[in-house]
Amino acid sequence: MRPEIEYFRSVIAEGRMIQGAWHKEQQGKHYVCLAAAWGEPGTIKSVKDCPAHLFPRWVFELMPTLDDGVAASEVRWLFHGFANRAERMASFTPEQWDTVRTAFLIGVIDVAVDAARTVQPSPAPAYWQQVVDACEQVKSALKANDKTAWAAAAAAKA
Repeated sequence: MRPEIEYFRSVIAEGRMIQGAWHKEQQGKHYVCLAAAWGEPGTIKSVKDCPAHLFPRWVFELMPTLDDGVAASEVRWLFHGFANRAERMASFTPEQWDTVRTAFLIGVIDVAVDAARTVQPSPAPAYWQQVVDACEQVKSALKANDKTAWAAAAAAKA
C-alpha cells in the first residue's frame, strides 16, 4: 500500500477532512482538505504539491471544487469510496487516464447542456441550436483525440 493512500484513508477514517481550507489544527488534531489529504501534515499547501505519481494533475485540480462543493454531511461517504478505489486508480496508465479524462469532459459537457436546456425560453433562442452543435463538435474532437492517443500508444508498444 502506498503511504499517501494510507494517510488519505486515515484522514477519512478519523474524520479529519475539512472544507474551505487546506489545513487546520483543532483540539490537537490536524485536519486537511481533500487535496491536502494525499501527503503528511503540512506537506501539501496547493495542488502543485500533490503527488503526481498517484494521479494526473487535472485530478488534483478538481479536488478543491469537489471537496468544497459537496454538503459537509456527504464528505466522509463520498471520499470513503474514493479511498477504496485509490490504489487501483494510482496504477492506471497514462492512456487509461486519458480515457477517463475524455469521458469526464464529455460528461461535463452533457450535464452543462442538459442544465442549460432546462432554462431556455420557449421557443428556444436562435443561437441555442448553434450552442448544442458546437458542444457536439467539441465532444467529437475529444473522442477523436482519445482514439488517436490509443492508436499511438498501441503503435509504440508494437
